[in-house]
Amino acid sequence: MTQIILNYLMIFILPFLAGILLRSLFRKKARRWIVTVIAAVFAFVTSIVAFTVPSHGSEVNGILMYQAICLLVGVLLAAGIIRLRHRQK
Repeated sequence: MTQIILNYLMIFILPFLAGILLRSLFRKKARRWIVTVIAAVFAFVTSIVAFTVPSHGSEVNGILMYQAICLLVGVLLAAGIIRLRHRQK
């Protein structure tokens, strides 16, 4: 049971929280959109690599794809929250 929780933590939750933290750190910079673009490109590239299956029987590329997608979702969620808070002021 502990291993399953650690797997979910490392694959889904930590990249999601890292995306939120990364976008929050750059919220006052002039080119903060670059963080979102880098996360999107990383998710796109890892998806291409995972779907072309360079090595059969290994799920490392699929796990990396899910981590990149969770990172992107975290970045996009933080960007949306920052934008909503900015509009309310």
